[in-house]
Parts: sequence; C-alpha cells; structure tokens
Amino acid sequence: MNKKRKEKPFMNNIGISLDHFNRPKVYNESETIALDLFTLLMNRPGFFPSNPKLGMDIPRFLYNFTENVPPRVLKQELIRQCRYYENVIQGGDFQVAYIDNPDNSNCPILLFSIPTIVREEQKHLIFAMKRDQNDNIAYNYGWSNESFMN
Repeated sequence: MNKKRKEKPFMNNIGISLDHFNRPKVYNESETIALDLFTLLMNRPGFFPSNPKLGMDIPRFLYNFTENVPPRVLKQELIRQCRYYENVIQGGDFQVAYIDNPDNSNCPILLFSIPTIVREEQKHLIFAMKRDQNDNIAYNYGWSNESFMN
C-alpha cells in the first residue's frame, strides 16, 4: 500500500522591516525560498537550534581558498542540506562551479544553481558569492528557467 506524502503548507517569512503601510513585511513565496536557502548557505551548522546540522558556512570557503574544496564536495553538501527543504526543492539538477573573479584574482566567484518549484513552476535559484579586493563578501541571487551550466 502506497501512502501519498502530504504536502506541507508553505508559509511565507515575515521580515523585520516594514512595508509601505508600516506593517511587518511579508515576503512572497519566491523571496521566502531565496532567503531561506541563502540563510542555509551562509550560516554555520548549529545556527538553527532544533536542527544542529543545518548550515553550510560558505563564507569560510570564500575567506580560505587554501582548502581548495572541489565543486562536487560543495554540491554533495548542498544536496544533503536541501533535504530539509524537500517541499520546494525539485531535486536532481544542482550545480556548483567556480568562475574567475575580476575583482580578486586570488579568489574565484562561487556559483550555486538550486532547482526549485515556485507556485508549481520549475525554476533555478542562482546564487553568486565572491570576495572583493577589500576582503568583503558580496553576493547576489536571481531566478532562471535554466541552470547556469546549460
């Protein structure tokens, strides 16, 4: 007998800022997914008390490239971490890559492509993270219909 998995209701995050009507900002579904996954990438394991293994601490790789962590290792960890978000991650086509950084030749740009489902539509959430000449971490994200490897 096959049991159908119940879908968890999706809850939008509430921000600490105010919207145009001076009410707490409520993020839409795509903003919530992006912020949650960004939090997972940037925070150290243990930042979420009820799940101490959650967190990848990506800044440590951006500050210490002497470890020279291969993209496949980061990809495996990303897949493991994203199991916690199985209701929005479509699975399979995760991509991680390093590309040349024009601001800092000693530290490449780290790219992540995470396949997601937003409002029943398949999209890739693309994160780019780098360290600039002043050793500050800069990041950006966006949505794409395809992985950056396509």
